[in-house]
Amino acid sequence: MGEILTQREIDALLKGAPAALVPPPDVTPYAFLPQTRVSKDSRAVLETLFGRFATELQSLLTMRLHGPTGVDVQGIEQITFAEYLMTLSSPCAAFLFPIASPPVAQGVLELGNELASFLIDRLFGGTGESEPLERPLTPLERGVLQGLVERTLVCLREAWQPEIAINTSNPAFESDPAMLQIAGREDNVLVVLLEVRSLAFRATASLCLPMRAITPALQKKTPRAGSSAAATPVSTGTIRERLRSDLRHARLALSARFPEFLLRTRDLSTLAVGQTILTGQTVETPMEVLVNGQRRYKATLGQQRRRFALRIVQFDLAPDAERPDAVKEGRVS
Repeated sequence: MGEILTQREIDALLKGAPAALVPPPDVTPYAFLPQTRVSKDSRAVLETLFGRFATELQSLLTMRLHGPTGVDVQGIEQITFAEYLMTLSSPCAAFLFPIASPPVAQGVLELGNELASFLIDRLFGGTGESEPLERPLTPLERGVLQGLVERTLVCLREAWQPEIAINTSNPAFESDPAMLQIAGREDNVLVVLLEVRSLAFRATASLCLPMRAITPALQKKTPRAGSSAAATPVSTGTIRERLRSDLRHARLALSARFPEFLLRTRDLSTLAVGQTILTGQTVETPMEVLVNGQRRYKATLGQQRRRFALRIVQFDLAPDAERPDAVKEGRVS
């Protein structure tokens, strides 16, 4: 017999009764690898830092893509580098950048095929409705994305300053996840998921940072338990000053446009270079001031120190969708 019977099972067999089946014990595999997770205080600091980064990235994409774009932090998790590699598709669209903060390491910004295809189409002047690429990016496509990635890394560096120095120039590109070697397979990394959306488009990008590179900086930014700063209640003035400091890093796309006026199709077809268009409006007519492509104020046109300037004269928070249609038959508005 392959198994050794217990005394209870032997007695049951001698008595002619069926031996009771003993359920096997529950076995739980034990992970010997260190699984230190981010503390609650550190997670709050990370959410603030990457929330600021997402706000700056949203302003950057809105200006570069010439349309309303939203960026949200979808999740912040600490996992092993092997687990992160399993989440990447092949081919991928990953950009590697050096982190000069000791110890020296590398980070990864992975755009994903869907977001990379959308950005390339929009940067080339398209509508962004092309199908996601299922091949590695060409050198031309990588060159188009590299400038945008460098500006994205500038936003990341500003969010972490001065604790972490990130080199934003000439990030290396990699399309094979197996070739990403920024950490050991069992080393802990911090993964930040970013959701990028624009009108009917929605995709996810990921940011991977080795924990050994950001832990010293994170400890400096995290308040220690029991410290006098944590025990002392924060005054309203301190909170207001912190909010002002955070808002100074926010970037918004501001533009102004002339009020709408009617122009006949016949006059429009005869327009030539250098020709002056008569709008029929006075100098005091308010102009529209747009913030991130949305109407927010009305202002009058003027001059200050020999430069064109705008003076805000009215708050106009009505969405563009609620504006009446001014187009009439036979005329162009």
